[in-house]
Order: sequence, then structure tokens, then C-alpha cells
Amino acid sequence: MPNIILQNHRLTYSLAVDKRRTSIQIALINADEVIIKSPLNLSTAKIKSYLLAHADWLLERIKFMQQTPSPAPLSHGSQIPVLGQPRTITLIPRQIKKIELSLLPEQVIIRYPSTLDLTKEYLYKVLTNFYLKLAIDTLQQKTDHWCNLIGVKPLRLSIRDPKTRWGSCSSRGTISYNWRIVMAPEHIIDYLVVHELCHLKIPNHSVLFWQQVHQHIPHYKECRKWLSNNAGLLSKVLKY
Repeated sequence: MPNIILQNHRLTYSLAVDKRRTSIQIALINADEVIIKSPLNLSTAKIKSYLLAHADWLLERIKFMQQTPSPAPLSHGSQIPVLGQPRTITLIPRQIKKIELSLLPEQVIIRYPSTLDLTKEYLYKVLTNFYLKLAIDTLQQKTDHWCNLIGVKPLRLSIRDPKTRWGSCSSRGTISYNWRIVMAPEHIIDYLVVHELCHLKIPNHSVLFWQQVHQHIPHYKECRKWLSNNAGLLSKVLKY
């Protein structure tokens, strides 16, 4: 993978071309990897020039990532974000045959067979499935709600776990969401849904597009900032 040195920090990079884009964007995957999203195919010289021009911003974000501690392994008593609220994991062994999960205002209660060896890997699988189901239900409901207000209808919905995107809208009308968005507050989820649905009308990030978003989410700039500031933290939940 090609790389560049920014003040003694080696950073690998790759190029993702999307002809629907109207500008170049840098997406920092981790402290050592970046993706350049561009509407055009760029030469190596132009990519490096662009990265050098944004070196201060990149190094600042890298420093923040390096200083942000990885979350402790999840277990009984740990907290996870659900719809913007911290919920405490409560593990309860029971004489039952399969796992039962309940979502309460301040807790995620997991009842499990007392004969089951509830390893960290198994617990993470249970929680990932919980988030996936919550994402399917929440995002379908919110998409239906905003479709009626915006006057659009996607071809289908897809729930995924991409590295760099919270959502996307394909040229065929498929809306994809990152399931981790259900860790965020509900008004942030609403912004994401409106953002992607507006792409069904305007498939770019032009001034007209942002005017359309603003019509439904007047505080969209604050939502974008929240996602930018918290993306790294949410991406580390359920990672080990």
C-alpha cells in the first residue's frame, strides 16, 4: 500500500473514486491509514500534494486517536451507548436454554444459561446481534417516517459495518446505513436518515443538497460535528 511521511509519521493511503462526489474528502481509518475520496482519478503526485496540504489537520486527528484510550473489555457492569444513552450491562445466569436480552432505560440485561461459558467473544457476538436488530428496527422506522415528509422512497435498505461511512445512497436508490449509528442520540440518527434520503433527490453535496437537508434538519451542522467528534469512540465499541 502506498504511503507518505508527515513529520516522521508514516501514513498509508488509498484512493476511492466516486463520480457523484463534488469535492475531495479525507477519511482517516486509524492512526496509520487514510482514504482519499475523490470524484476523479488522481495521480500519486496530486494525492501526496493534497495530503501534505492537509498535514496539520491529519496530524491533529492522529494525535487525538492515539491519545484516546481503547475501551476496556466489556463484561458485567460495563457501559455501552444505546440511542445516545449509557446502559449498564447486567449479566444474569439462569436455568434457561437460550439467551434472553432486555433493554431497559439504564440497563442492557442479558440472561444466559448457567451452563454456558459466556466468553468475551460470545458476549461481543450477542451484543453485536442486539445492535444489528436495533438498527434494523430503528432505521426502518425512521426511514419510513422521513420518506413521507421528504417525498422519496428508496429501492431498499441495507444495514452494514463500513470502515469510513455512516451511510450511503447508491445510484440505483439503495440506502445503506452503518449499524453503529444506533449508538448515537436519536436526533443524530434522524440527521443521517434525512441526509441519505435527500440524496435520492440530489445525488451530490451541492449547495442545493444542503439546503434540502436544512429544510428538514435545521441543526444539521451540529449533527455533522457530533459525528465527526465521536466517530472514533463509537467505532471502538465491540472491538477487541
